[in-house]
Amino acid sequence: MNLTLDKNRMIRALRLILALAAGIVTAHLINIPMSGWITVTTTVVLFDQETIGGTINRSKLRFLATLFGSFIALICILFFHDNWLIIWSLLSISCFVYAYIFMGSKKSYIGVLGIATMAILIFGSSGSTSLEHAMYRIMDIVIGISFALLSMLLFFPQYAIKKSHQLIFSALDDITNLIRNIQNQDNIEQVRQHILTIETKFLNDVINFNKTIDEAKHELAGKKNPQLIENYNKCVLQIRCLYRLVIVIFYYELENDSLNNPQISQILFKILQVIQNISDKNQSYSLAIDYLELNELITQVKAPTLRKTMQHFTTELKQLHNILILI
Repeated sequence: MNLTLDKNRMIRALRLILALAAGIVTAHLINIPMSGWITVTTTVVLFDQETIGGTINRSKLRFLATLFGSFIALICILFFHDNWLIIWSLLSISCFVYAYIFMGSKKSYIGVLGIATMAILIFGSSGSTSLEHAMYRIMDIVIGISFALLSMLLFFPQYAIKKSHQLIFSALDDITNLIRNIQNQDNIEQVRQHILTIETKFLNDVINFNKTIDEAKHELAGKKNPQLIENYNKCVLQIRCLYRLVIVIFYYELENDSLNNPQISQILFKILQVIQNISDKNQSYSLAIDYLELNELITQVKAPTLRKTMQHFTTELKQLHNILILI
């Protein structure tokens, strides 16, 4: 049985507990009705968010969903209270619009909560209490969002812009691990298994990066420096290209029974050196000589397809190096 605790999960769980406790105490002190929605809101906003940018984005969606849903519900109740035909018609049209616009999109959260809010207010209140219930619901949402954001900002905050930087080098590490694990392997099945294992991790890193860089746009650093966001996006595109080219090289070896070919192994070893050097922020000397040595080794490859693939890899690696200097 593995009793090892995940530090990141511990922080996120404690952050949620602190926000929930603050919301419950606040609801008790001000004696606010429908205070359960504070707990619901705080949980929904924080439960699956790891970064400040993600929490800010989820909070915006949560508030907008409540605001729009409450507005539509109040129109139905205050102006068409006794005409259920019109209420059902407006509710049906609103649900269709919500579903059509938000279903399957990154903002599907607005559609789900917008429809839920309309239903709760229309069928859960009546007459003069409708406006009061709508106002309390919005107040609960604001309180829940506020404590969720404060908890994220004050308790071990994690910035999406910083996490994006880490994921860039994690994806680059996937390429170096692929090269290290496959070189010096004689068993073809083990080589294929290594490729599948690392490919799964690489794809997860890319998916996490795309989610995180989208969250970074909502943070102050991302808004102030959109070029940094653009450079991170360029980096991951270059790394994806490098990964595909490495796979081509390895499958060439598999198809031509040239695993552990001394010439290819020497080139891959040099590639590992270059990647390690460009990943080292403390590296001060120019890598021009390393690229020259790598190009010289590649020109000695006799197979035209393999030689062009490796030359393409070197070109993409240089472009990645130039972008990394900017971040």
